[in-house]
Amino acid sequence: MAKSNDLIENVADQVSDMTKRLTEVTKHMSSMVENYDYLLQNQTQVADNHDLVVANQNTIIQNLGIIIHNQTAIIHNQSKIVKNQAYLKTFLFAQVEILTLLTQKPKEEISKEINTYFENAQIEISKGFENPIGE
Repeated sequence: MAKSNDLIENVADQVSDMTKRLTEVTKHMSSMVENYDYLLQNQTQVADNHDLVVANQNTIIQNLGIIIHNQTAIIHNQSKIVKNQAYLKTFLFAQVEILTLLTQKPKEEISKEINTYFENAQIEISKGFENPIGE
């Protein structure tokens, strides 16, 4: 009987040891499942953040298109301004010639008067316009 009791006690110890090990395995598996949930949540956040990055990049690209369009318009407008300045210069020279013929004054005197008008206009422009839009 002693052998039976020893055998039963040995089996009971083994069962107890296996129960402890299974409990530890269960804890580890539970921890693994929990960690896997965190991993999935992080991956979801990464995907959401990636979507935001892509959306921001699309907005940046659209804004760059608008900036390029505006720069092109500015360059176009500057070329118009240069042309208009060339026309204005031609008109001013013609005006000096016409005023010289009409007033019988020397060109130098008329040129000085016109320069005075322009200087006064520049002073007025530098002070700013009361209504720059022209309304």
